[in-house]
Formats: sequence, C-alpha cells, structure tokens
Amino acid sequence: MSNTDEALLSHPDKPLSQHIAEVREATRAILRLHSPDAEREKLVEEIVSLHDLGKASAAFQKYIRDTSGYRENRNKKAHTPVGFAATLLLGERLERDPFWKLCVAAAVLGHHTGFPNSRRLTDQYLLSDNWKEVIDEQAANIPVDKVSELTGFPLSEVLSDPALRYNAFFVADNMLEAVKKKAGSDVSSAVADRLKMQFAFSVLLEADKAFLALSPDGRSSYRKDRELRLSPRLVEEHLRKSDSSEINALRTNARKEALDALLAFPDQRLWTLALPTGLGKTLTAASLALSLREGSPTNGSGPRKRIILVLPFLSIIDQTAKVYADLLKLKKHRPSVFMQSHSLSERVYDTEEQRDAEFFLDTWDSEIVVTTFDQFLLSLLGDRARHQMRFHNLADAVLIFDEVQALPTQLWDIVNHALTQLTEHLGSTAILMSATQPGFVEETGSLIQTPERYYEKFGRYRLVLRHKTPTKLEDFIESVLGRRDELERERVLITLNTRASAREVRRALTEAGWGAPVYFLTADVTPKDRLAVIDKIKKYRDEPCLVVSTQVIEAGVDVDMSLVIRDFAPLDSLIQVAGRCNRNGNWARKDVEIYHLTNATGRSFAETVYTVSKGSPDVRLEETRKVLKSCEIVPEENVLGICDDYFARLRNGKDLGRRHTRNWASLAEEQPNIRELLRGERTGQVQLIVAERDEGDLVTDIETALEVRDRWERRWALRNLAGRIARVTVSVWVKGDWHPTDVANPLGHYDSTKPLEHPWWIVRPGNYDPKSGLRLEGDPFL
Repeated sequence: MSNTDEALLSHPDKPLSQHIAEVREATRAILRLHSPDAEREKLVEEIVSLHDLGKASAAFQKYIRDTSGYRENRNKKAHTPVGFAATLLLGERLERDPFWKLCVAAAVLGHHTGFPNSRRLTDQYLLSDNWKEVIDEQAANIPVDKVSELTGFPLSEVLSDPALRYNAFFVADNMLEAVKKKAGSDVSSAVADRLKMQFAFSVLLEADKAFLALSPDGRSSYRKDRELRLSPRLVEEHLRKSDSSEINALRTNARKEALDALLAFPDQRLWTLALPTGLGKTLTAASLALSLREGSPTNGSGPRKRIILVLPFLSIIDQTAKVYADLLKLKKHRPSVFMQSHSLSERVYDTEEQRDAEFFLDTWDSEIVVTTFDQFLLSLLGDRARHQMRFHNLADAVLIFDEVQALPTQLWDIVNHALTQLTEHLGSTAILMSATQPGFVEETGSLIQTPERYYEKFGRYRLVLRHKTPTKLEDFIESVLGRRDELERERVLITLNTRASAREVRRALTEAGWGAPVYFLTADVTPKDRLAVIDKIKKYRDEPCLVVSTQVIEAGVDVDMSLVIRDFAPLDSLIQVAGRCNRNGNWARKDVEIYHLTNATGRSFAETVYTVSKGSPDVRLEETRKVLKSCEIVPEENVLGICDDYFARLRNGKDLGRRHTRNWASLAEEQPNIRELLRGERTGQVQLIVAERDEGDLVTDIETALEVRDRWERRWALRNLAGRIARVTVSVWVKGDWHPTDVANPLGHYDSTKPLEHPWWIVRPGNYDPKSGLRLEGDPFL
C-alpha cells in the first residue's frame, strides 16, 4: 500500500482533512435547524467522516493535482465506488446494524449522483468487469494509516481484503434482500427507513457543497437560526378591512374552527381541511401554518418550522404568492422570507452574489417556500441529487397541500405512506386542503368536523348533466351559437379537454362575431400571457365575456363566471371547474352544464385525455358515470355526498400505485417515474420559445449564455434565464406531418435527425398571437 507524507487533497486547492472539517461544520449548522436527535446526529457525523475516503486513492490524488492534464481511464479517478465497497465491509466487521450499513454506503456511493437503487448498490460496481481491477487497485493504493486517522475508523483490514468487492457484494445483497422482504410484509416500516436514510443523505448533499459553493459572506450567514417572527395574527390584521358580508362571516367561523382543532390536538400531525370553494382556504391555511411555525403553549419547543406550500398549477401559485406578499407586507421581493420555486420563478435572492443566490435557491433557504406538486414530490420521492438536497427541508416543516384531489390515483398509495411516515418520524405536520377530500391519506384528523354545515349554506350553482348522450363538437358549437343572444350577456366559461377542441371552439365563435370579449386560456398560450388574461378576467369581473379554456383554469383560479360549460371529465375535475361558477355568490343559483363531446368520427375527447398506462381510459371516468347515473341535476349542497361516494369507489380500486410504493421502499431497480405518474408521458413533445413575448432580447441573451466556455458558468447563465424562457414557452405534441420547423427556427447547433431533442426552438414572427396562441393547423384528431 502507498504511504506518503504528501497531504491528501479533496479539491485542487483544498486538503481532504479541511474539506471533511468544513462538511462537518455545515452538517451541524443544518441539524441545528431540526429537532434534536443524538442518534441521527452521530450517524450523520460518521457519514461525513467516510463519504470521501475514496479520494485518498493514489489515482484520485494524481488526478486532483492535474485535472486538465489527466489522461488515464476516468474510472480510475472515481472515488465513490471504492469508498462504497469499503464502507459496506467496514459496517459488517464492526457489526453495525443493517440500517447503518445501508444508509452510510448509499450516502458514500450516491452523494455526487443520486440516491442509489439496488442495481447500483450491487451489480453495477461490485460485480462489473469494468470496475474489478479499478476498485482492487484503488484499495491497494490508499494510505491506510492516513485515511484511518482522517475518518476515525479502522480501515486496514478492510482495504487489504483481497476479496473486498465480493465480500461487499454479499453484504449489500443480503441487506437488500431483507429490505425487499420488509417492503413486502411491512411497507410502512420500509418507507420510514428510506425516509430516514434520505434525511441523512440530504444533509450530506447540502453540506458537501456549502463551503465550496458559497462566498465568504455567504458562509458567514449560512443556515443561521430562523429568528424572524411571523405572527399568526398577521391574517386577522390583514382581514380587518374586509366587509361584514355573510360569506366573510362564514370564512371567519371556518378559520376559527380549524385553528381551535389544530391547537386542541398538538400531537396530531396529519390533517385535512375540507371547505367549499371560495371559503378562504388560502388564508385559513396561512393562519394554521403561522401558528404551527411560532409554536403554542403545548408545543412551542424546538426550532421554528419552515412552511412549504404545495400547489398543483402555476396559475394558483401566482395568486397565492400575491396573497402572501400582502399578508407579510413585503414591499419588495425577499426570497429569504418568501420564495417561489418552480419553472417560472426568477433566480434571484437577497444577495447580489450570484454563487450564493444559486445555492440558497437550490436549497430552499427561506421561511416560506411555495412550489409545485412536481418539485415537492421529486424532493420527497425522487433520487437525483439536485432534488434530494432539498429533502431535509421537508422534515420539521409545515406542509400545506392545496387541491390535493389533483394528485393522480397512481400516486395515492406512495404519497399516503410517505406523508404518514414523514410526519410520524421526521417532525413535520401536513395539512391537505380541498373542497372535496379524496381521503387517500389515512390517519388524518379533520380540522372541520362537519363540512356539510358549510356546504348547506351555499346554493351558488347546480350541475346540469347533459353528458349521457355524446355530442359532436360541431353540433356543440352550433348549439352555443344558437344561444348567443342569451350568452353574450353572461360571463361564460367553456372548458374543453383538448387544446385542439378549444382552438376550434374559439375559432368558430370568434369568426361568428361574438358580441363580448373572448379570452383564450390553453397551453397554446404562453404562461406569461395566460396569467395576464386571468388578471384581465378578474379586473373586469362585472362585465360579460367568453372564456374558452382547457383544464388550466380548473383548480383554485379565482375567477367568477355566471355560466360554466364543461366537457365530460372525472368528477373531481367537474367539481373544481364548478367552483368558478358564481364563486362569490353574487347571483341567484347559476348553471354548470356538463356535455360529452366527441370528434367528427365519434371519438371521445375525455377518453383521449384521461388515460392511464397503454392508453386505457382512466377509471375515474367510469366511476363518475356511475355516481351520476341517476342524476339529472345536482345542486351544490349535494356535491359533498356524491364526491364522498366517488372517492370511496376510487380508494377501493385496483391501481392506487401500491407497486410503486414497494419498489420505492425496497430500492428496487425500477423506481417510480414521478414526472410521468404526475403529468403523463412527456415524450413526443417539443418546447417552442416565443421570444417576441419577452420584454428583453431573449434570443441574444440565450446566445450569449451558450457561448460561455466554462461549463459551470454556462450552466449558471442558462439557469438565470430559465424563468424568462419558461414564461414565454409553449409545449407542443408532435403529431402527423407537423414539424417544429413549420413555425420555429433552431437556435445554436442543431441535429436535424433529432428535432425533439433540440432545446432551443425560436418561434418565427407571425406564428403566435397572444389572443389565440400558437398557430397550429390540421390537428388529425379533429
């Protein structure tokens, strides 16, 4: 074995001992913001000591001293595989428990890539011919005395074991077999174990980057105690100027009832909040979250909890952000207090130092974070390092889920188990909000004991069910035109299931000279223009208009319409869009008309959009038909009971994603694809940038960023443009003979054989109109 007096390096300008000390300091700063747990803190300390032991190999030391001149096999300078193998065998020789061995080994192996699955933990490195000689040579050329002293662990026998890889494989294989059995017999316990491992892994990921990523000023302010006080009374102060209407009295009663229930049961960690649309769930949740953050006489010990707001759609995030900005009296953007984390959010922080801003944004360093289902679930269930680095923020937090019914049924089981174990073992409290609770999360308490009392107070709308006989789209359009004298005096919302059918309805009604403003809200329109349209609809809330939309307006968007017409959809979607009808109760009861629309050949738009694997219809459609079978008209007061029946049927269904839970908990090679389960298959889509809708010169800024030579600086430059790009981007499914070059030009290097993989398509002038969206013609489905 090699032994030398030369200092071991972790980075070109940093000794390995210094790096480990800095990572240890950073982990302690992170853990101070979490509930004290001596056993967990010791585990993290040991992970820190061992995570970079592979950097002591002669091959890595040769590489790190001349990174640009290194020409040998790149596998030889990799440091995680040998550290991983040594850690597995070390745990076995020290007779550590299986959790310790798996947790530490996973952190050592995955801290530069992601949380490893069973294949990476066994075959990929320990049995691979590509790694056989590499790991053996690395182990033989690690200065044992130095690395043992550096880590505080006896590594001599481990590193000198001629069968290191094989012995490590058997340790890993036995552990994973036990994990698989546990996931099959006691999945809750297996989920709890994975979450605990992810916590330690997440802390390491952030700490490993902190002192490398931050400037000196950033390091001095890193993970300071959250001393900012955000009083629960902010909500009441915010509402003092509200009028004394009947609906505001109901909102106050509901808020008080929910807060009383929360404070009466301080040990309850999982809650539901079920209230009719328009009854102030956003501000009620703010009151609850701020109370939990500041603590109460019975649970006021420990660190202040971070608040994380989780919402399904970007349009809701925008209006929620405005509510919180008013509530917190934020006169300027302060991401350290209130941070938005989603595809449209700006990459700015309370510092002018770019490297600090990047790090604090990526690690959700804020008092209140608002994010999407996508980003939250990737942090909770994903395996990539960039997402897992945020995971520890989900511990000791207040998690507010709005419109929880929007989660696809295939995610119900895994979210149920993950939230239950997260709140039980990692100190968080979760509140699941919806007008209609799907009930898939078990062991919840209800903040509103009898929601029926509030539903009975409302009679804002009724469902008029005309879906039992299919209607062709062209006939539907004719029927709407036949009612134009009536409808042109109303605020009408027509919600379709596909962008193509929405385009056709808008085109026909506009060309017929509709006598009121016509607004178009689909994904054919850029997010920036959609938000502007929503603001306009709200601004002119007393004036007649026609809104043609897809599902982008469904859940939570605060617009008030006097007539809603909806193509058939699952019941939860129907009820959500019904919440846009007579939302504020300003009129006598209004109608929500439900149709079942088809194309010219009789193919259902609903059954095209609402599908599961292999294109089979979503079971929610059939269950909706069943619960509405005997109904012709459903008043709002009766909606809750029908929804309870509908969700009970879904919970008793066959596919709630239990397979995904077992695979995730057992670290199986086939891990759930969270994006696909949440949003559906995304292959076959291309992103088109409508640069003319940007307020600056976006094309030049992208070109400038692409020309940056250093890959990390280029990455930062592009990430800083990501929000601007997303705000003016339209996603398009490539169908039939349509090609991106029909409407756009490629920017930068372009491989014409792979048009869908090209990231920079710039829409040519004349192919986009903010009133009608992207020009797309000849959709084969119509």
